[in-house]
Amino acid sequence: MKKYLLLITCYSLLFFSCKKQILKKNCCTDAPLTYIESNVECVLPNLFTPNGDGINDLFGPITNFGVLSYTLTISSTKKTLFEGSGNVTDGMELGFWDGKFEGATQTGIFGYEIVITTYNEEEFDFRGQVCTIPNPEDHCLSSVNTCVTASQFNGTDFDETLPTGESFCID
Repeated sequence: MKKYLLLITCYSLLFFSCKKQILKKNCCTDAPLTYIESNVECVLPNLFTPNGDGINDLFGPITNFGVLSYTLTISSTKKTLFEGSGNVTDGMELGFWDGKFEGATQTGIFGYEIVITTYNEEEFDFRGQVCTIPNPEDHCLSSVNTCVTASQFNGTDFDETLPTGESFCID
């Protein structure tokens, strides 16, 4: 009897531990930010994969010459996870989020607020959600068509037909 119980336990662990996590609830329900107006451009994807492979690892704005600086805040429902800023002098990428909080890579859906300042000293405040998936090979997306990464920005807009560069499975 103990052999069978041990065998059943081993099979159960093997079966349940190999299943991919399916991200259905609210992942990528917010559209990516695309603000293009009178020589000011700021776009943000709604998905990134902070796994260190060099593709879509950081979350931050794609901007043009019209943006002087920005501040980016990432939060969960309970706390602020990241605050950063970038500017044209020191580098826009300085304020990008690497998906970590207290050294641990985060998975899930987080709120963001970005405030951009233009050369004309105008400020624009945008809020939205971003989905972080550190290991795309271990996750299935229920509606990949609504998720876009920075690698799908074609210079003027996000193009969902462009490859993400990641190995997502589609549920």
